[in-house]
Amino acid sequence: MPASLRPIRQFAACLAVIGGALALTACLVSENPLLDASNARGKPLKPGQYQSCPYEDGKPADDCVALDISQEGGLYRFQPLEENEEPTLVRFRSLGAGGFLAQMWGEDDHGYWYFYAEKAKGALQMVMIDCQSLPAPLRDGLVAKGDLAIEDDGKTCVGKTLAGAENAAKAYRGVNAVKPDEVLVISKAPAQ
Repeated sequence: MPASLRPIRQFAACLAVIGGALALTACLVSENPLLDASNARGKPLKPGQYQSCPYEDGKPADDCVALDISQEGGLYRFQPLEENEEPTLVRFRSLGAGGFLAQMWGEDDHGYWYFYAEKAKGALQMVMIDCQSLPAPLRDGLVAKGDLAIEDDGKTCVGKTLAGAENAAKAYRGVNAVKPDEVLVISKAPAQ
């Protein structure tokens, strides 16, 4: 995986690089998309030049990635500006009050990853939906209803319905349940 994609892809895909292989850990995923053109019309970003920065201890890390973000019919394309980088595709579904359920995937990926996104301080903050940090009663209730399934590792949730992904995302509203290093901030690129 190219170095300039790591901040986006590692976070967005909640992937860990282990011996050259990619492994999913503790996130909300689905094999098939839960968001599509008919149910994901959220537009939290205008097309343009942005930077994507992972936050560590409440401060941006040094490995920000310059992005060209385009949007067509509700489908966003996050294209890193470095040469030969593959884009990340994103759909957003509004949850109201400035919050969004985000679905991300790469053009060559065979799965989808979900995030809670929120507009704040002129930027879009994205938080990986971490299966293990969901409140147990919510997670267990969604599993009982068939909206989520838990993988054999006990850490990864598989979204089975849109309602399951939405309810998991809503659990992140106004709650500081996520560590600062788990926040990806997408903001307008600094003027050059």
